[in-house]
Amino acid sequence: MSPRSILHIPEGNSFQIETKDEVDKVTFAPLNFPTPQTKKCSKMSSSSPKIYDSSLMYSVPGNHSQNLVKSYDDTKAYVMTTVLCKAIYGQVVLAEVLTSVIKDGEKAWALTNEKVAIKQLELNLIHSKHNVLHEDPMQEVAAMEYFAGFPGVGPQHTRHVLTPIETLYDDKFLYIVMPYCEKGELFDLLKKTELTSKSGAFTEEQARNYFRQVVAGVNELHKAGICHRDLSLENVLVDASGNCKIIDLGMCLRMPVNKDCKIESQGTCGKLFYMAPEVYNDHAFNGRAIDIWSIGSMLFMMLVGSPPFARPDYCDDCFKWIAMGRMRELLQSWGSTVSLEAIDLMEGMLSVDANRRIKMEDILLHPWIRNPTKTVRKSKIKRRMSAE
Repeated sequence: MSPRSILHIPEGNSFQIETKDEVDKVTFAPLNFPTPQTKKCSKMSSSSPKIYDSSLMYSVPGNHSQNLVKSYDDTKAYVMTTVLCKAIYGQVVLAEVLTSVIKDGEKAWALTNEKVAIKQLELNLIHSKHNVLHEDPMQEVAAMEYFAGFPGVGPQHTRHVLTPIETLYDDKFLYIVMPYCEKGELFDLLKKTELTSKSGAFTEEQARNYFRQVVAGVNELHKAGICHRDLSLENVLVDASGNCKIIDLGMCLRMPVNKDCKIESQGTCGKLFYMAPEVYNDHAFNGRAIDIWSIGSMLFMMLVGSPPFARPDYCDDCFKWIAMGRMRELLQSWGSTVSLEAIDLMEGMLSVDANRRIKMEDILLHPWIRNPTKTVRKSKIKRRMSAE
């Protein structure tokens, strides 16, 4: 998925670029998260454990020793079945939940028909790479535990941020046990839409449904004093009921308590399609504002089927059009039909000036968000005017 062709930039437009010295006058270091409460797995027996179906009528064939992860209290376990995807420090694996039972006078395990996803990460890789990579699994665990325990945060099934069922470790691996989101990444759902829709994008009703949930999740994080820093369609999972869950808090920060939530520069991180220009330029930043920019890019991709730019830099022509407040003309050049209300919201989130970027409370009150049944006005679209 790449940005589309654009109109030529009119001459005579100039852009004010702040220097690093100008934006970093009063900044604060991010706060530390409390130490994560990971628990050591119970030891495995030397022989392969017996696993039975949920009715205890028959045993599941196979040697399960290498794929079984036991909970710390020895009453529950997980048998890993299928690799879902690779991760920086390991892999994400589909697993089935087991419960401890006594069968024929011996301890065994029974399937519960409940599925989970386990992030299985190699401890030696974590120790060797965490100083050179922005993504820190232990920071992720600490952030998720801090968020889950923050006052006012509801139970797992009611919120839009995915947190662990439990976090375990043994001599080789760290296991982050998470609820399983059957429909996968929001990005993958958008890619499937490209195959079935002429526009290559979600309808506004579909996009609104997903986006409202993403906004709810980001708002939950911000209320807990956490900025995500890596929000993207790839970092939102969708469960079997169509509920969105924000994941991957490995780059998140605990925001300092100050008026502007101004955080000293932390280096360039995240994905270019979603990265705020102040992060791209390694400037100090407002933790809430950079997340709002990212979800603005996410909404753009959901509605248009293409990223708004290749990189958040003035050398990128698409970025220049957005920086000038001319998103409507840009979309007209692509032949994309997006309502004026949606364009207004995206322009507010993709304001290059972070001080003028729309705030979360205004996003929640925006007409495009609040009126899902309203008949939206369509911008008058001319067919694609740019050279292909």
